[in-house]
Amino acid sequence: MKLTDGDRFLVAMTVVLEAEGEPELGQQAVAWVVRNRMMMWRQDASTVVLARLQFSAWNHDQPRRRALSKLFAMPAWREALAATDAVFSDQTADPSGGATHYLREDATRAGRKNHDLPPWFKEANVTARIGHHTFLTA
Repeated sequence: MKLTDGDRFLVAMTVVLEAEGEPELGQQAVAWVVRNRMMMWRQDASTVVLARLQFSAWNHDQPRRRALSKLFAMPAWREALAATDAVFSDQTADPSGGATHYLREDATRAGRKNHDLPPWFKEANVTARIGHHTFLTA
């Protein structure tokens, strides 16, 4: 699947903001979630990634967005760009198992009033756990 340069950068920015410090396989899995949604919803990367409340890194109240100004000098940027390129040039299999969603269970529980997971989270839909992320279909 070919990406425009703009979509390529947007996906890589999403990978770095969502999965910086995760293993390479975890970063690729995040990029695969974007790709899986693009294919399922027949939308381009920017529409998928910037959809309201879909990727927390792009939420307006997300402090990580402020890191974008320093992003291109970070080693994490090169790693995220490599993960994005590997996924969208078919150089890697999908480690997410076809996932369309992911979350960090610990961070999600910590950020919710009742410390529970969102209603769309079903253990039966978990396809992989990589690094700190849990990947699933919904």
